[in-house]
Amino acid sequence: MKNLSIVIFAKLLLLFSVHFLYAQESTMNVKVHFKDGKVITGDVFIYDTSPETFDLVTDVQETYRISEIEYFEGSGILVRRFTYRGKDKLFTAIVEGKKMSLYKTEKIEEITFYVYKDGKMYKLEGGKMEIEKDGSRYVKENTRYKGTLKVLLSPDSALMSKVDKVKYKEKELSELVILYNEGKVSYVNYNSVASRRKKAAFFYLQYTNETDYTIYSDLNTTPYFWELGTKIKYDQNSRHSVKVGLEYGKITGELYEQDNYYHTSLAFTYLYDFFRLPNVNVYVSLRMMDISYDRGIYNNRFYLFPRLSPGIGLEFYSHEKIRAYLELNHLAILRRIPYNFSVGLAYQF
Repeated sequence: MKNLSIVIFAKLLLLFSVHFLYAQESTMNVKVHFKDGKVITGDVFIYDTSPETFDLVTDVQETYRISEIEYFEGSGILVRRFTYRGKDKLFTAIVEGKKMSLYKTEKIEEITFYVYKDGKMYKLEGGKMEIEKDGSRYVKENTRYKGTLKVLLSPDSALMSKVDKVKYKEKELSELVILYNEGKVSYVNYNSVASRRKKAAFFYLQYTNETDYTIYSDLNTTPYFWELGTKIKYDQNSRHSVKVGLEYGKITGELYEQDNYYHTSLAFTYLYDFFRLPNVNVYVSLRMMDISYDRGIYNNRFYLFPRLSPGIGLEFYSHEKIRAYLELNHLAILRRIPYNFSVGLAYQF
């Protein structure tokens, strides 16, 4: 019965993971300014499957068209709607000036920069690009953005000469646009990001089942652990977080043919929110290392255990501060799937 329950849990986890692959980006606790003058505060979710609409979650979840809004702001960002190539799109402001402005879009860590000048949006093509030569593929820097910048900055020859030294980086592009505006800008984001970030910290309690066997023993001695700890996000909108938890449990000799002992471990885990939907996150994890102490009847030992063990999880939240989550752990060891799992509760403080 236990085996069946865990197998069902694993299948549901994978099913949810596939379904959530369409989430693109999310921004929490922002004020959305509509064309008709109304302002609504909530969480914004945008999806690849429906780029012309977004979900706004307050006490309820509603769907709006991007063409209905002017901009939204909060959590250290300003996002404006522009018509680009005949379609309404959202752009995050970096620098806004009278003569020229700099914006960006993001898709799972891929950043593209744009310049707005004389009522028109121009794409700055940069970053890495693949080229094929003599049957082989190479990766090189895409420097097309430099040509676009030179055209937009003309006839300012002094600034045009600086373009060749400018990298496809937010700070360097920002400085160039600020110089073009002669310092007369109404909004600058890049140099105050750190002060605007709002950290998020969670207290959590989780139950973890961990076994070397693909089935439970008849003696029901599969080890389990309780873990108490803290999860920290440097920015509440960030996809990255770190968990530090104190894990405790008993290992019985009946299962491992050795001395019974009590296991205490300080565990360090990295988490990345791979896909986001309203009230649900799909994340991957990496159990980085443990600092452990095992106390037995005959032997005691203290040791450092580098793990680098991957996992996947689902996090659910219908309340602003309370979250529940399910995890499959140690995915690199295939014969342990799905018997290594965790369930837990987290509270934001």
